Amino acid sequence: MKARENMTVIKKNRKVIAVICAWLMAIAIFMVYTADKSYGADILGSIKDGNFRNYIERSFDFDHDGQITQQDVDRVTVMDVDNADIESLEGIEIFANLKELSCRGNHLTELDLKGNTKLEKLNCESNDITLLDLSGNPELTDLNCYGNELSALDVSGNTKLKNFQCGDNSFSTIDLSRNTALESFAYIGGSLEQIDLSHNTELRSLWITAAPLKSLDLSNNDKLEAIVCTWTEIRTLDLRDKPYLQGENVNVSYNEMISLHSDIPHGSEVSAYSERAINVDLPCGETSYDLRKIDPEIMPQYITGVSGGSVEDATVSGIYDGMELTYTYTENGVTLAAGIVFHVENDCPAEPSDETGGDGTGTGSGSVITGQDSGTENMELPDSIVSIEKVPETGDNTVTYAAAIIACIVLGGAATVLIGARKKKGM
Repeated sequence: MKARENMTVIKKNRKVIAVICAWLMAIAIFMVYTADKSYGADILGSIKDGNFRNYIERSFDFDHDGQITQQDVDRVTVMDVDNADIESLEGIEIFANLKELSCRGNHLTELDLKGNTKLEKLNCESNDITLLDLSGNPELTDLNCYGNELSALDVSGNTKLKNFQCGDNSFSTIDLSRNTALESFAYIGGSLEQIDLSHNTELRSLWITAAPLKSLDLSNNDKLEAIVCTWTEIRTLDLRDKPYLQGENVNVSYNEMISLHSDIPHGSEVSAYSERAINVDLPCGETSYDLRKIDPEIMPQYITGVSGGSVEDATVSGIYDGMELTYTYTENGVTLAAGIVFHVENDCPAEPSDETGGDGTGTGSGSVITGQDSGTENMELPDSIVSIEKVPETGDNTVTYAAAIIACIVLGGAATVLIGARKKKGM
């Protein structure tokens, strides 16, 4: 009897425990659910741009419940917000697992991605970005920031960078010394004046167009497979010792080059046409110019088809102001049509003249008038009085009369000074 009562109590307790556990589980599920929803609200609250927020709501509500949850956010690895009329990506750091971001064609003025530490690819082309902070993106391998307003760009912390496009910006130089993994570099349009590629030994593709680049040293880029270098101010280029470079993958047209050094197989396929004439300024009286001043390695025997002047042993002779010289430079099958316009200074400095007074022994502008009376000191008159140049004879007597009047005034003034000095001494 007692045992039966105990079993009844145990069964009742089990039911109570089961009910309690069910309630606890329901409460836990509810708390997790509501916590997840409230976190979603916080995410949306951190997104300041309305168009960006709308994009997130449309694109990342994976369970279609009208809410952005932490689970939704964690699933996002790729984000494409091209041409979405977005002005700010503030709040994007919430997407900690983001690996690829494309935000081309918006109105961004700055982009801070320090919170997206897993980012590998970024395309922010065609915005108005003046500040791009990539210091927190060590995994970045692909970067395209073409067509912005960047006056400087620091990629020193992006040591895994392989593909880099950065043209149509305002910076004149960029430091790539720590980007030793770089394989492709493109700069199209902009203010780039110099670039050092000596540390980028893995470089395979190079594209530089429409930039005021003065020179390009590729001596350390032996793995180069393709190069486009057009519309620059480069005056000579050395493409020798590039075993992977083929003629059909080389375009060096529309530059200002006077020579092109190459040992490329099938050199006739290299595009090196329509080179722009360079301008060379010479001092007054100069009539010759050594082309080795521009390219110390230019080979005279490769210069043919000279027109507009004379070239012997790489030296141009018979130069005059405005002379236009053209010639063909062919080295190992690669032909370059070069042109030079010479500008010779016309205003030569005048030869110094030997000005002397009356008998050729004049005393110059510091002349001294000596009084006859020992009581008067030697008196030096100002230059404005004693430096009277002889008026040239002309048919116009007016000039002669004017000169005579001026002379009388000056002499009268000098006499007055001398008389005054004597009277003062006599007193």
